[in-house]
Amino acid sequence: MNQALGATTPVRMLSSDRQLVDEIIEWDVANWGRALSLWDEDLSADWSARSALDLGAGGGGLSLYLALRGCRVTYCDFAAPRPEALERFKRHEIGEAVSFVRANVTRLPLRSESYDLVGFKSLLASVGKFGGFPSQKSVLDEAYRVLKPGGVLLFAENARGSAVHAYCRDRFVAWGHDCRYPSLAEMKGFMSAFSRVHLVSFGVLAAFGRREWQRRALSRVDRVLTPVIPKGSRYLAYGYAIK
Repeated sequence: MNQALGATTPVRMLSSDRQLVDEIIEWDVANWGRALSLWDEDLSADWSARSALDLGAGGGGLSLYLALRGCRVTYCDFAAPRPEALERFKRHEIGEAVSFVRANVTRLPLRSESYDLVGFKSLLASVGKFGGFPSQKSVLDEAYRVLKPGGVLLFAENARGSAVHAYCRDRFVAWGHDCRYPSLAEMKGFMSAFSRVHLVSFGVLAAFGRREWQRRALSRVDRVLTPVIPKGSRYLAYGYAIK
């Protein structure tokens, strides 16, 4: 067990609350929710009063997770906070723990070494639409810059996956043609400056589900298929890195 950030006080395992996981993850919950389980289990320290930055915060699910883990969270996105994020924060009574900043995630207007944690979920593929590989790398460079020494990066990202994944995204997903999905090798390269990287790849079939119940059913098959599928052909990459 990794006691990141130094504290040792036991904390609530948020990944054991299915309803809460649904709200934090939002889609393809069974597979993407594995990231929460990993963070809860490997990074089980008390994060009370720690500073956290949620990059490309969108619907606010990751901000919610960080706030419920005890962090003071900065919700960072290029646009104003989404109404569903604000409603989510209000419902869970964490509004006082969350502040907001509008920024380009490749050029953050934030001081170096100012956060204990930085996180992002489903961000790099979208960033790749506008600046390709260099912009994706810039996101990780900026995350590294604003983290304090010993700080932790949390990530859960759409990976390139197999040729079948690439074809179906291009053919059947409205935004799939424009997004740039990083490979696992690229993900590792983006984080080469970190002292430790724990990167997991998972998932084969659930990406093809059109409804959440379909994705949940296919995720059960993924538990069997994933171990026998090459890592580079899996569509989800998640884990953490320590500066």
